[in-house]
Parts: sequence; C-alpha cells; structure tokens
Amino acid sequence: MRLLAAIVSDLWKRQQSLPGGNAMIHTGVVNFANLDALSGQLKKLYGNGYDSVISADAAGSSSNAFKIDGNKKEYGDWYLTQAICLSHI
Repeated sequence: MRLLAAIVSDLWKRQQSLPGGNAMIHTGVVNFANLDALSGQLKKLYGNGYDSVISADAAGSSSNAFKIDGNKKEYGDWYLTQAICLSHI
C-alpha cells in the first residue's frame, strides 16, 4: 500500500505533464527516482546493487532507456523504452 500511495501521489503532482489521458498507470509514467518506497523495497529484495542497475539502464535522466526515448520522438512521447525496461524489474 505504501508503494501504491507513493506512485499515485507522484503521478498526481505531475498529472499536467504526463502523456495521454492518464486513465491508467503504466510503468512508463512512474518516476522511480521520486519513489523512496520502491527503492527501499528493491534494496530489501535484491540488495543495494539493484539501485545502480535501475539508474544505469532503466530509469533516470542518465539511463540508457531515457537516452533512447530522447533520441526517438515516437518512443519518448510515451516513455516506451523506459516502460519496457521497468516492466521487467
């Protein structure tokens, strides 16, 4: 419940900048950098090393997925690459 509350709160704050009608929550719009609850849970489940995997490959402004979404407008409009990476966590 704590994780869901953190996700909904973050999305509510950013609702004007999100793509689409915002009818559903999908991994592409969840900002994992803003979610201490998620970071804490991932560390508990997988150890401290998992944080670096997310920031390097899946989420955050320096991640590979963010760079791919930035280079391809059709992906970036929907955060497609980030959504695919994060759905496999």
